[in-house]
Amino acid sequence: CGNCDGDTWIGHLEKYGPEAKAHWESHGSDQDIITAGHFTSTEEGKDWHTYLSDEGQAILTAPQSKCPKGVKLVPCRPPQE
Repeated sequence: CGNCDGDTWIGHLEKYGPEAKAHWESHGSDQDIITAGHFTSTEEGKDWHTYLSDEGQAILTAPQSKCPKGVKLVPCRPPQE
């Protein structure tokens, strides 16, 4: 919960839709396009929801409950190859 060096676990998954990814790769970041094409899911990856939807926000905030009180959840990204 507090850092990326210790016991880590998957709290949620994120992905970009093909249009948002193509736009990002060719034009760089455009927040409206990127946000509309940004999706999140639980660690099982069965149901995907837009990042800013109520369902998406619930998925993003749920993992905080695994952390001890007062310890902020820190997002850890997989290493780039």
